[in-house]
Amino acid sequence: MSTIDNTLSNAHAILAGAQDKIDQLRNINPFFIDLSLRENPVGARVGQTLPDQLMALYQRAQRSLAGTQPPT
Repeated sequence: MSTIDNTLSNAHAILAGAQDKIDQLRNINPFFIDLSLRENPVGARVGQTLPDQLMALYQRAQRSLAGTQPPT
């Protein structure tokens, strides 16, 4: 096998690997984490405590499971 054939084979292998990664990314079911639910030192004094945020997260999950959206 010549050097050109080896180079072409390597290029095809790299392209196939890249295509596999693209296909994997296309099939990912993404999810997002709302970082606004974290406790902060300023908000903790005005009702944004960890228990309050956990309750908000629970209520949001319940609405999501019920298939309803919160009012806008």
